[in-house]
Amino acid sequence: MMTFQQVRDILNAIREYHQRFQTALEATACMADSDLSGELSQQLQLYEQRWQDALKAYGAAGQEAVLNSYIQYVPDSAVSEMLKSIHVTPEMSMGDVRQLVIRFHSALTDLYGTLRDEVDAPHVKEFFTSLHDMEQSLTAEQAWAGRST
Repeated sequence: MMTFQQVRDILNAIREYHQRFQTALEATACMADSDLSGELSQQLQLYEQRWQDALKAYGAAGQEAVLNSYIQYVPDSAVSEMLKSIHVTPEMSMGDVRQLVIRFHSALTDLYGTLRDEVDAPHVKEFFTSLHDMEQSLTAEQAWAGRST
């Protein structure tokens, strides 16, 4: 039997992944003495804002149509495996933390790309394309920021 979920539910699950990931990273000692914790918090807010901006492009009725669309749920194994592979220790370095952030965003990029490729509805495909491109941008920004630390 095929499993179908609403886009809204998939986004809520991804939001939860993001929040758990941020909580895990904040447990590291290097986060207490750095600006990276604030940076990650700002990034989460920016992420949420970009979701909203991407949805606003469809107007109120279109936004609800995208969020209420049912799609065959693509298992989020890349993100789940990424979260399972996170072994946060208090002595992690800033470089280690940044690498985890990059890996996390890379997993989300793959997930959005898979969702984009699997849906047929034009607005939903366009929405996941927008999120995919956003994640690629965030991954590139994190990689670039990591070069200066």
